[in-house]
Amino acid sequence: MKDFTIICSLILLFTSCGDNINIEPQQAISTNVALSDEQGIKTAIIGTYDMLSWLPATSSGDVIVNSELFADTENLIWTDFPIPLTQVLNKNIAPTNTVVEHFWIYSYRTINQTNTILNKIEDIEEIDTEVLGAEVRFIRGLVYFDLISMFSLPWTAGDPESMVGVPIVSTPAEESLDNPEVLRNSVAEVYDFILDDLIFAKEHLPEQNEEFANTYAASVL
Repeated sequence: MKDFTIICSLILLFTSCGDNINIEPQQAISTNVALSDEQGIKTAIIGTYDMLSWLPATSSGDVIVNSELFADTENLIWTDFPIPLTQVLNKNIAPTNTVVEHFWIYSYRTINQTNTILNKIEDIEEIDTEVLGAEVRFIRGLVYFDLISMFSLPWTAGDPESMVGVPIVSTPAEESLDNPEVLRNSVAEVYDFILDDLIFAKEHLPEQNEEFANTYAASVL
């Protein structure tokens, strides 16, 4: 009888464990669940703005500092400067430079966030896809503008159709993993992409949008 009781207890234990193995994770949710309704989309957009708040490419002062350092013609004097920024100042930037690495990685993380939202937004019924989509495309256009400004020659430096710009990525990372080696587009192609996003944002964003992007912000950019 004792052996029978032990066997029954083990059966119940493993059955319970099997149920627990298949539970939904509590620390994270899938993209399909997170972006399944209007509130989820709006929350994701706020999260994208939050990414801008620490992204070196936009809202922080790093983009201004890096530009000033790289454009300096021996008028600036810096002492005890971090090595990555010293390399920018001296125009001798190593492939392992963390300033450049962070700028590039965090810019494309933010772009991937916008692509993920845009990919899901059309599937939601009873939602103003044009206004919310315009807000997301404003952010993407802003990030791409900073990327092309920092990682390519200016438009007037030569032929924009042949000058190398930055890679245009318009699909979520989970859909582009089959082709991880994304080639750089031309300067002209990148600016066309930026203008397409910003013109859409200008035409569909409201005049008043609380602390978020509005039509005038898109017009200025």
